[in-house]
Amino acid sequence: VPTYMIYYKEAGAKPPEKSYDRFFKVTAQKGDIIVGKNRDSAFAGSNIRKHFKRHGTEILLISGVNISACVRSTVLD
Repeated sequence: VPTYMIYYKEAGAKPPEKSYDRFFKVTAQKGDIIVGKNRDSAFAGSNIRKHFKRHGTEILLISGVNISACVRSTVLD
């Protein structure tokens, strides 16, 4: 099962390499898919839908730090 790590692309930001989440110390593993986003929702302005379709994803487990904005927007999309 692939794990997707979504990060907020800001001007000049690079994808995380080691510890993705400063609160939970989540580390990307070999085979994880790292996707950058430009808006609160992981779906807006990213190609993540394409990845889900390619892998036949039917169920998502979503977690995050900013529940009132980023997580909520992603779930509603």
